[in-house]
Amino acid sequence: MWAKLSPNVTDLADLAGVALESGAEAVTLINTVMGMAIDPVTGAFRLGAGGGGMSGPAVHPWRSERSTNAGCASRGRHRRGGGVTTGYEAAELLAAGADAVQVGTATFADPGPRSGCSPNSSSGAGARELPKLTT
Repeated sequence: MWAKLSPNVTDLADLAGVALESGAEAVTLINTVMGMAIDPVTGAFRLGAGGGGMSGPAVHPWRSERSTNAGCASRGRHRRGGGVTTGYEAAELLAAGADAVQVGTATFADPGPRSGCSPNSSSGAGARELPKLTT
């Protein structure tokens, strides 16, 4: 069992530790970030019914920062996801200490094969030589 953790807590590292101590094989960082959007013309909520979860590319940098300490607490048993759409973004998460990367956002836009999200793909390698990874 993997525990997918919410970033909407005071201490994500503590939560990761509790999940692992309670029997989770690994933790997945992170779930959606709470947010709110209001249409200024109509006053209607544009995200849920007064608030909701924000995900995708917008949370990618935020997730990287918030999950780094939690990743340390998980003792190398952590997967990361949240806004991954390119191999470069997957490589960034691996460089930040993840031992695996989940790709969800890209599959919503294009449910086909995800070879473009591999850190080994041209969109992930960039100018820096990356180690070969299994996809």
